[in-house]
Amino acid sequence: MPTTERGAEGCIESAKGAVLRYLEHENDTVKRRGAWERFAALCRRTEDWTGEVHALVEISAQEDTSFVMVSNAINRFNQIFRQQLIPQGSDERYVLGKRLTEIFEAHGEDANATDCSRMAWLCLSLHEEVRAREYTTKGLQIEPQNEYCLNLAARLNMQLPLGT
Repeated sequence: MPTTERGAEGCIESAKGAVLRYLEHENDTVKRRGAWERFAALCRRTEDWTGEVHALVEISAQEDTSFVMVSNAINRFNQIFRQQLIPQGSDERYVLGKRLTEIFEAHGEDANATDCSRMAWLCLSLHEEVRAREYTTKGLQIEPQNEYCLNLAARLNMQLPLGT
C-alpha cells in the first residue's frame, strides 16, 4: 500500500523531531554536523525555511566548518530572504542573520569578492546599509570587475573608482 502525501509528511516531521532529540544528547562534533545536515535537508523537504536556516547556522558555527560552507549558508539565507519565505521583520530571521554575520566576521580574512557580496546582501536584509556598502567596497577592492559587487554598488548608488 503506497504512502499518502499526508503520511509522508508525518514521517518527515517525525524524523525532524528524532534528529532534534538526538542533537540534545550528542556531543561528538562530527556526528552533530551530520545530524544538522540531515535536519537541514528534512526542513527543506517540508518547506520549514526557518528550520533549514537554523541548521545551516549551527553547521556554520562549528569550529571545523570551512569558510566556503559559511559563505554557502549565507547565500542560502539570502535566497530564502529574497523569496520572502521567512517573514521580513521576524525575530528569528534577525537573530539567525546576526549570528551568520558574526560567524562570517570571525573568518572574514578568507573572503573573496563573491563572499563579500553575499555578506553585503545579508547586511541589507538586516537593514544595515552602511555595512553592506563596506562589504561591497571590500569585494570590489579584491576583484574590481566582480559582477555581484558591481550590481550591489549600482543598487546602493555607490560611486565607483575610475577603472572599475
